[in-house]
Amino acid sequence: MKKHIFTLFFLSYFICFSQSEKNFDYDTYSDPNPKNKLSLYFKSKINKKLLKNVRFFKNKNNVTLSFFINEQGEPYRLNVASYGSKEYYDTIKETFKSYFSQNFTADSLDSKNRYFLQIISKKGRRNIFNCSSKLIVEKPPICKECKDLKLYEDIKTCLNLEVKKHFYKNADFSILDKLKDEEIDIFIQFSVTKSGELKYTKKSRLPVRFLYETDRVLSSFPKIQQVSTKNNLVIEPKHSFSFQLKKGETPKLIDQKNEFNLLYKPSQDNKLSQFFIKNLTNKDLKKSNLSRIKNHFSLYFELNKDLKPINLRTNSRSNSLEKTIIELFKKYPFSQLNFHKKDLLNGYIIQILDFRDHQTFVNTNSIVESVKHAIYPGCEASENIKAAKKCFSKKIQMNFSTKFDSSLPKKLKLNPGKKRILIKFKINIDGDIVDINVDAPHQKITQEVIRVMRKLPKVQPAIRRGKPIKTKFTIPFTIIVK
Repeated sequence: MKKHIFTLFFLSYFICFSQSEKNFDYDTYSDPNPKNKLSLYFKSKINKKLLKNVRFFKNKNNVTLSFFINEQGEPYRLNVASYGSKEYYDTIKETFKSYFSQNFTADSLDSKNRYFLQIISKKGRRNIFNCSSKLIVEKPPICKECKDLKLYEDIKTCLNLEVKKHFYKNADFSILDKLKDEEIDIFIQFSVTKSGELKYTKKSRLPVRFLYETDRVLSSFPKIQQVSTKNNLVIEPKHSFSFQLKKGETPKLIDQKNEFNLLYKPSQDNKLSQFFIKNLTNKDLKKSNLSRIKNHFSLYFELNKDLKPINLRTNSRSNSLEKTIIELFKKYPFSQLNFHKKDLLNGYIIQILDFRDHQTFVNTNSIVESVKHAIYPGCEASENIKAAKKCFSKKIQMNFSTKFDSSLPKKLKLNPGKKRILIKFKINIDGDIVDINVDAPHQKITQEVIRVMRKLPKVQPAIRRGKPIKTKFTIPFTIIVK
């Protein structure tokens, strides 16, 4: 009976990407036109069948694309705001990059801004390319301590860091000493108001008795010198930071860079560094786009069954530098790398470039860093990380198929059709599923999803630098009400 009432489609089938300023009116401000140059370019390059798979966000009839600009004037971190297959997402992204390279000059956009445009919209029952004729420009809020930075991402991270430092220095944490819990997870989301002041939002997660103190400390932060705008309209962007508070202790900023140096001993003198020093030019180093905020360029990879590197990628802000680094790494004698342990369910990280005293230089790990992903019970024998993730999703799907009250959508008299649900949760250092947040079409559906999630078994937590770490997961799925 259950299988006839609803069907679940999980993470392995659709990927969800988020959008800033969800209510922004692209029709009014970006002049979309299905016959402009960009629309015609997309139409000529992309098969119409791909459009049929596009899934719009709730209450949205368009798909937008956002991107940042590096110091060389190239777009990076392209983000497509919709549901869709990986093929759809990658095709949209690569097509726009191709168009961009042919139609924009290196100095036409500002690396301190973020850019948005509409790509797809509905026309009746059809999805069509209906691209913006004008780019929408978002400028970040800038505080005094962050004025030296050149990239939007760094400016935003810098503000979060400065607010966090201010909070640690000025908050009275003794207010929380009487709480029963020995450890408390604090999440503070704040907006930068149109007047340049900070105000915490309702999405913050902290004890009620700490709300007033949080408001007091945020209010005492120096006024933001440049507020945020989108299309020259002042907006109130959201920022956030989080930390774990142990009873009776005052939180302190952890120097992640120092911890990394102690464990993995980066050096300019090891064989890998000498290899990259020999093969990278000064022009390559200038493409790193590193700063005092983002101060390292790292290479990530996994191992196949023959213990050879696969799925190579970087945290690069330059496509050409990423390609150069990966091609060079493939030529390096892999057997000369120093691993603590080789495991098919580990992800591996090697710092390639470092930034210090306003200089970018080669400085690679002497020991390869590893991260073991969270493993769902029964998935321990997975042959690789991709299989472990697929197993993770499948196990959760099986739990929902057997434990979710499949009669609920009918009892609630939901209209027939697809009902999208988004589950966000964390796996803590003990392997428990916590901080469950659900976006569903009805409150009782939300409650039922949370009930099922709380019945899931303990998971092997992710491990980084030899210690369990908290990790975030997002699972979008659809129930089909018949």
